[in-house]
Amino acid sequence: MYRIVVNGKASHAGLEPEKGINATVEISNQINKIVALENKDLGTTVVPTTLTSGTTSNTVPAAAVLDIDVRSYAISELERVDKAIKSLKANHPEATLEITGGLNRPPLQPTSTFELYEIAKKVAQEIGLGE
Repeated sequence: MYRIVVNGKASHAGLEPEKGINATVEISNQINKIVALENKDLGTTVVPTTLTSGTTSNTVPAAAVLDIDVRSYAISELERVDKAIKSLKANHPEATLEITGGLNRPPLQPTSTFELYEIAKKVAQEIGLGE
């Protein structure tokens, strides 16, 4: 799990939008980079989940917050995605990114629960629940 906070600069959206640094635009650029990290062939998912940005409809957003869910069956894939997310840089020269989170548990290998599954299956058969 990761969180990216974009820090931009607020300005009036109608009068002086050029004086702002739009955090919504910046986070959208980052989302495109993040989604590209997915690897379906290896079962690696990289999913932007919650996103908040802006405070009023007439203000260039000064901040945006994005949460990302990353999963894989391979630790090498998790490490690859971790490195890529932590190395993201803002597109706008005056915007900043605060990246938190990271690897918080090893991937669940299908073989790691096989023994428990076999025990549960045997117990289920013994009490008449079938497979």
